[in-house]
Amino acid sequence: MSKSVISSVVTAAATRDLTLLATVREDFGISTTDASDNFLGRAISRASAAAENYCNRVFAAETVKDEIFIDHGDWPHMIVGGLDRLQLSRWPIVNVSSLTEDSSTLSAPADFRNDGKNGQLLRLDSDGRLKNWRGNIVVTYLSGYVLPGQTAGDFPGAEKLPLDIEDAVGRMVYARFVENRRDPFVRSEIVEGIGRTDYVVQNQNNSDGGAMSADVLDLLNNYRVPVIG
Repeated sequence: MSKSVISSVVTAAATRDLTLLATVREDFGISTTDASDNFLGRAISRASAAAENYCNRVFAAETVKDEIFIDHGDWPHMIVGGLDRLQLSRWPIVNVSSLTEDSSTLSAPADFRNDGKNGQLLRLDSDGRLKNWRGNIVVTYLSGYVLPGQTAGDFPGAEKLPLDIEDAVGRMVYARFVENRRDPFVRSEIVEGIGRTDYVVQNQNNSDGGAMSADVLDLLNNYRVPVIG
């Protein structure tokens, strides 16, 4: 049984930067004389966007609305089987503020349970047993992480951004800092004799992450959502 989803942002995040300027400076020993705040700020935003694009997901906590249409069978207006788990477009789910199924309002924990880590909702019958989802569903929910520099109290129940994601973004920012000070494609130079220059070859076997180093990819692959087709 398949479904179609229309997802929209109800309340957008104030920032989607996945690390802080002060953290990057401290972690990599970048002084104010080595790079400006403006340069590093742009690098943080660009590296954060690159991490999101590679992982095919948004990490910042935002309020989202998913309109879910479960495909019908051969008979008009009949849904055969339904869905045992309702997969939402984002996760982790922090809380569900409203949910309707064929215009009927459902509430937790009586009508459904929230498997927030996996971004799934489980439907329950009047006896508390699992049942399938059917019909058209509209769910509004808060999903994502508290980003560095944000106040956890503004997103009750949300977890902090995993440290390895922030680490990956910091490494990308540092790479941009180093590239800004030299030819980014020079890997090594030998001056003896007539000299030799070796150039960096990016990840040719990974078109999506070709601009990222192997250590960054290793960190982000734990959070990447596969794209089919």
